Amino acid sequence: MGPGAAQAYRLAHAGLYQDLTNKDLYFGLYETNVWGSNISTVATLASGHSTVSTSGLEWIDYQFAPVTLIQGKNYWINFAFDGMSNQNFLYNNGNVAWTQGAFAGLEGSAGTDFNNFVAGAFRVNTVGQTNAVPEPASLALIGAGMLALGLRRRQR
Repeated sequence: MGPGAAQAYRLAHAGLYQDLTNKDLYFGLYETNVWGSNISTVATLASGHSTVSTSGLEWIDYQFAPVTLIQGKNYWINFAFDGMSNQNFLYNNGNVAWTQGAFAGLEGSAGTDFNNFVAGAFRVNTVGQTNAVPEPASLALIGAGMLALGLRRRQR
């Protein structure tokens, strides 16, 4: 899946909705560059692996240290296992780009074509939207504090 960030968010875990029995499931969250249908990995932001078994369709979640997504950058969430699942649950948006939560322009990779919109059900837990503190405001606050300390010292 290749979602781009619609806003700056911090993520703490990601999960896949799947029915698996004794499967080695791999997870990865990557920052990517996209040129047409070519995707290259810039950085691995989080990854994990475990052997899982479910009782029917269940969420399989991976927790990781919070990762900040940057608005406008592209990200790839990948879940992989060998063999067949017992049961799949897929989103199909009829090859029309769609948006979910922190992500815009979601794409799937079901079948042989990456640029389609059939994607395995996944979820991400956002810790919260991040807001940059404007630097001039923070410098003014520090300056005001230093001035107040200087005036107090002068009064002594």
